[in-house]
Amino acid sequence: METQIYIKPGELMCRTDDPPPVIGRRFRANMFWLGRLPMIQDKHYKLKIGAAHVSAKLADVISVRDASDLKTVEGKTEIERHDVAECVIELSHPVAFDTRSLNEETSRFVIVDEFEIAGAGAYARLRHERGGHR
Repeated sequence: METQIYIKPGELMCRTDDPPPVIGRRFRANMFWLGRLPMIQDKHYKLKIGAAHVSAKLADVISVRDASDLKTVEGKTEIERHDVAECVIELSHPVAFDTRSLNEETSRFVIVDEFEIAGAGAYARLRHERGGHR
């Protein structure tokens, strides 16, 4: 590089000829929950993606699949232990994500609840993207 630049931990740097990452505060995700307590709406959790750490909360639950019987449940407002969910996560400030087809490592995240990893998932799409949240 000809010019020295500074980026903070958790920020992504990409080449101009590569597709740019998606940046947003509210996104749709596919995730599973392993926490002892359910993931509830409006509670603050920590989302870790790469070196980025940001405050996150569950904004909406779209659908949940119970891992024990594989039945899909609509209308739930929380994600219980061993549930696999499609949900909307809201962050305190924007974070950069890649789609899974471009880079799996920067599309995956974990959710920390009370100092324990309680959930994990992958970015699906921004809430306002075409085909996004209903």
